[in-house]
Amino acid sequence: MVNLSIKLLDADPLATEPLEHRQAEIASPALSVFHKKIPHHLGHNIVAVRAQDHYLEVTTTKGNAMILMSLSDAAAQLEYHACLRVHRSWLVNLSHVVRIEQGANGPEVTMTNDQRIRVGRRYRAAFDEAVQVRVDGSSNKMDRPVKNG
Repeated sequence: MVNLSIKLLDADPLATEPLEHRQAEIASPALSVFHKKIPHHLGHNIVAVRAQDHYLEVTTTKGNAMILMSLSDAAAQLEYHACLRVHRSWLVNLSHVVRIEQGANGPEVTMTNDQRIRVGRRYRAAFDEAVQVRVDGSSNKMDRPVKNG
């Protein structure tokens, strides 16, 4: 599994670069409602999003914040940002996945912030496909959204 984690990070070398260095990639007028709800000091480099009741706990490379929004709305707004729903309560940014391991109840991903997230049974096929696309580089990830099955 170690080779896979290296390939995932190599597939998107900008994944660990601060947002300030990638300003051309994200134009501020094009920010989604989701991104506008995140406190400015946390930036927009999403690591993971977890649903908690009617709120979302958003984890960025600079910290966490709670925002009011549904997970399905967030998933729709983040589909072009390499974010994928991997569980009924979780979205992950594939650019921040460093390791995939087999846990007691199926695959688990480890994020760049050492957070471990289980991949739900319903989301495994879409997750496997998205990881394979990123490892193979068989599609231009900027042109095609990551879809959940």
